[in-house]
Amino acid sequence: MRHRTILGLLILGLSHPALALDGRFSTTLGVDYSSGDYGADQDTDVWALPISLKYKTDKWSLRISTSYLRVISPTFVTPEGDFIGDENINNTNRTTETGIGDTIIAGTYTFLDDRDYVIGMDVGARVKIPTANEDKFLGTGKTDYGVNTEFYKTINNWSPYWNIGYRWRGDPSDINLNNIWNSSIGTDYTFNDTVSVGISYDWQQKTTKFAVNAQEVSSYINYRLNDNNKVNFYVVGGLSNASPNIGSGLTWIHYY
Repeated sequence: MRHRTILGLLILGLSHPALALDGRFSTTLGVDYSSGDYGADQDTDVWALPISLKYKTDKWSLRISTSYLRVISPTFVTPEGDFIGDENINNTNRTTETGIGDTIIAGTYTFLDDRDYVIGMDVGARVKIPTANEDKFLGTGKTDYGVNTEFYKTINNWSPYWNIGYRWRGDPSDINLNNIWNSSIGTDYTFNDTVSVGISYDWQQKTTKFAVNAQEVSSYINYRLNDNNKVNFYVVGGLSNASPNIGSGLTWIHYY
């Protein structure tokens, strides 16, 4: 769940029609840190340098994202928090690995625009390409697919939303990863043309029989520097063993 959350936070508060700049490319660069045990005896510490390229029109958006990772963990926990070992190897010592993470390609279509309808609705699909090194436990080494639907409404300065999705997981060798439901609920609040803040609650079904459902809360602040640049600072707190205990990051979004 952790890597999904990083990439989601890259565009948090920027995807809804009323908040986005249409017909433009944007690039996001960032730095992210998280730490959690994910049900193991040893913590997994992840430093990530995420990068995302996005193009948005009035109805469509397309995004490709990846990251460079430095992971200090037991050799059976991935940066996503997938516990892909078993209950008998919790005492494994931690190792340090670096490399490129998985690549996410995602597309979204605005089916209902909340400026024209009572509520807005986006539908999306995504694919995870396994560019991370499986032998280093930087990823599962398998392709994942996902679909999601998001409902939202801008009410004065508030923009509440609810997202629900389903993900088909590719199974690494000798491991059966569950196909999973996930959901997020949150809101964005715009103070003025420069500053907005937001908070969300994220939930995801457990990925293996040794794990538990992931739950976490995140909050952020967006600061608009000018028409072409924004910065975003966020913090994440885990509410279960399948989520990081704590995480934070800073991103810079540039519009071309």
